[in-house]
Formats: sequence, C-alpha cells, structure tokens
Amino acid sequence: MKRSLLFGASFSLILTGIGLVALGNVLLPRWGSTVTGIVAVLVGGLAYIKGRTAQPAGGWLVAILAWIFGFFASGLLYAPFFYVALLVRGTTQ
Repeated sequence: MKRSLLFGASFSLILTGIGLVALGNVLLPRWGSTVTGIVAVLVGGLAYIKGRTAQPAGGWLVAILAWIFGFFASGLLYAPFFYVALLVRGTTQ
C-alpha cells in the first residue's frame, strides 16, 4: 500500500511542479513559482525513488485506492500554500 501511495503522491508533485514552472506567474512572482516548481519536482522524484523500494500492495483494488489517496493527499498540502500565496499577492498589488 505504501508503494501505491508514494507513486500517487510523486505523480501529483511532478505534475504540480511542471505546472508551476510552465504557468508560474499566475499566483506567485516568476522566481517564486520556478523555485517552488523545481522543489516540487525534486520531492516528487524522491517519493518515486522511495516508492520503488517500498513493498507492493496486497491487491489491485488496494493499490488503486492508495494511488488515488496519495494523489489527493498531496493536494491537501497545496491548499495552505496557495492560500498564503493569494494573500501575499493581494497585499502587494
């Protein structure tokens, strides 16, 4: 189960990192989103490496549910970050 969870989280982090680098000036200044995107890709890569060494899940249903949970669990960590980014951007304009 840990393997699927880490693979889901790594996929989400890598997609977020690529999105922040590509569309960076939407929420943050350009340098901030570039740095955040690179950090997200690196953390996603580390989660992928740890997932490759983790023990596989017990069955397909457990693996799929754990992957989905890992994908959305990393999204829960983004909510406070984007809320703070919106507050900072609102006060600087």
